[in-house]
Amino acid sequence: MNWEYFTKDLTIDTFWSVLLGTLIIYAAIIFYTRIFGLKSFSKMTGFDFINTIAIVIYLQ
Repeated sequence: MNWEYFTKDLTIDTFWSVLLGTLIIYAAIIFYTRIFGLKSFSKMTGFDFINTIAIVIYLQ
C-alpha cells in the first residue's frame, strides 16, 4: 500500500478541517445520546445512524 496516494493532497488546512469535522460529529453523537438516551440510540438502524450523521454534516 502506498501512503502517498492518501496523503498527497493533505495540507495543514485540510488536516485541521478534517479534525474539526470529526470533533463536531463526535460532539453531535454525544449530544444526541444525552438528549434522547442510550436506549433510543441503540434501537437505531444503520440507515437511521447514517441519516443522522448526514444531517449533522449538512447543517455545519
